[in-house]
Amino acid sequence: MPERIADESSDRRRREVQKLVDQTLDDIATFFPEAVRPASVAETVAMVERGVEIILAPRLPDDEDGGRRAFVDVIVRTGRTESGYTYAPILIRNIVVGDSAATRRIRIGSSQQIRPSDAEWHDGVTHRRTPPVTRAGLALAHAYRVLEAHRWAASESVGGLFDRDGKLWWLDLGPDSATFSLEVYDAAFAERRAVLEQRELWENGGAPYPTTPFWHRECDYCPFSTSCRSILEESHDVSLVPWTKFSEQILLKEAGITTWDALAALDPQVATRAFQSVLSAAEPHSPSEYLGKQLQQLPDLIYKARARKFGGPLRKVPAADMSCPTADVEVDIDMESYSDQTYLWGAVVRCRGFDLSVRDGYHHFSYFTDVTAQDEGRIFREFWQWLSELRDKAHRQGATFRAYCFYQNAENSSMRAGIAADPANGHFTAPVEEFLASSEWVDLYEVSRTLLQTEGAMGLKNLAPVAGFHWRDDSPSGEASMAWFEHALREGEPWRTRILEYNEDDCRATQALRDWLNGAASTLIHRDDVS
Repeated sequence: MPERIADESSDRRRREVQKLVDQTLDDIATFFPEAVRPASVAETVAMVERGVEIILAPRLPDDEDGGRRAFVDVIVRTGRTESGYTYAPILIRNIVVGDSAATRRIRIGSSQQIRPSDAEWHDGVTHRRTPPVTRAGLALAHAYRVLEAHRWAASESVGGLFDRDGKLWWLDLGPDSATFSLEVYDAAFAERRAVLEQRELWENGGAPYPTTPFWHRECDYCPFSTSCRSILEESHDVSLVPWTKFSEQILLKEAGITTWDALAALDPQVATRAFQSVLSAAEPHSPSEYLGKQLQQLPDLIYKARARKFGGPLRKVPAADMSCPTADVEVDIDMESYSDQTYLWGAVVRCRGFDLSVRDGYHHFSYFTDVTAQDEGRIFREFWQWLSELRDKAHRQGATFRAYCFYQNAENSSMRAGIAADPANGHFTAPVEEFLASSEWVDLYEVSRTLLQTEGAMGLKNLAPVAGFHWRDDSPSGEASMAWFEHALREGEPWRTRILEYNEDDCRATQALRDWLNGAASTLIHRDDVS
């Protein structure tokens, strides 16, 4: 089996997960001193037989008959039957679980409310249906079946899921759960067993290979992804058009749409009309109509396939409308944060014909040590005062002014956090909110999303290279910069320089993207002219 390729981002992600697991288990042990940690399967079995209430990091025995092995972070006693004590499984994941839903409700506990019976019902809240939550739910169903095989499973089919904020969400594994009920899990488990059995027959020359590759979100973390992707690229497989569910890929392939070329050839307008109309059962329908009626996102998939076929972004608007707001004084802004605290604000200044006594180029306001709330507030105060003075100078000289970022939700949140971090910044609230709501604060993500059609992610790291910009770092990413910050705390240089160069490049990337949108991007092909 190929080894996974380790990088700073994945290593840091694993460390963060382990830190969260260790902290949560320690919290539980603090509130429940009687909680125990077994050192072996035999110790776990003995603890369950004695009815120990909370078992941390249990070593569950395998379900030999079912062919299952499960790993959970906690099991908690829920009751007793004639055969012994019963338990519910709990997992700890560094993910966001909760979502609003007016007609739903869910039980939420904590490290102080570890039992399902202690949890409180919350109306208007449910779990997300994201892949990480779905995977966790299926893992809980898997663990429940293992507990069940040993007659340890709680009578109520539930599993607990701690999130990154320390909330304990009790997920229903019963038939009302459409994404990870025990029935859904059983079907998925049986399918995987069948594939493995068919593969064993194939190895002995008695059957065809049991499956064919298709691309999905989990492939980025799979050690076989390189070999699979080369096969899919060679055949122009439709699954490489992001982001379809497996059920949607089945529909596409059943309709004969097996390649991105075939998907690109469909008519998005026909698909849109089909979804909004009633199709006659007595008449034949084109693939655009047939699939458009079943897949609301088909027009978007068609345009993504066209961008993939073309090999780059396409225009959504007429060439004459390809433009991004400019100004006499332009400031491109980016921030870096760690553990939800911003330690660096960076900006690149460009003045056109005005002398504001501020040099063109990169400026930064940073603090390379363990950042406290007071430090975060001070860094933001220095940055905001500098930016405000530059803006005021521009206005006094009659120059237009604009500041730019990519995906302003991040910068907006960090600015507000910088105000809240220090009471001395309270008087900045009104001017900051006025600035954020003004036309002088431009989100390059929103501008790009309006003008461009891409085959997948609309990220700065995807778009800036098309505009001719390239980062100095070989592996630039916000997640990687968090690992670099950890190095900077311990070792200082050259990690601080690496972060500052990365931050400067992020600022210059938005500048390059803006210039490209106002220039060469107008020559892109329109998405309706590619099929």
